[in-house]
Amino acid sequence: MIYRSNKKVFDTFLDFPKPLCVAVNGPNIGAAVTTATLADGVVASERATFSTPFATGRDAEGCSSAHRGFADTAALKAVNERESRDLADAFLSTKFLRAQADLSSKGKTRPALAFKVLIATRPAWSLLLP
Repeated sequence: MIYRSNKKVFDTFLDFPKPLCVAVNGPNIGAAVTTATLADGVVASERATFSTPFATGRDAEGCSSAHRGFADTAALKAVNERESRDLADAFLSTKFLRAQADLSSKGKTRPALAFKVLIATRPAWSLLLP
């Protein structure tokens, strides 16, 4: 589901039949930056900021390691396919789950507990993954 949803979001931008322009008026982080780079134009206010926490390329999603100006739609769709799978795998990884379980240090004990349960039961439910 994570793979399909992520892929669909970015494929929608890639398949859009007309020139697409986006406006940014504040913080733009992660996937918002990625979608902006897939537009044909970006209009940004003086308050606009752009942050890509996945800048290493190892945590990329939805064509973030490619840019519309440097690749054709087929190449971007291939990148989106790969990165959508990688993102789905990352969300279900022990590393990600442990980072989320650390939410208790920020006073978010209930969400942290849910992730701790996912970590403890991961050996069982991971057998159901493709």
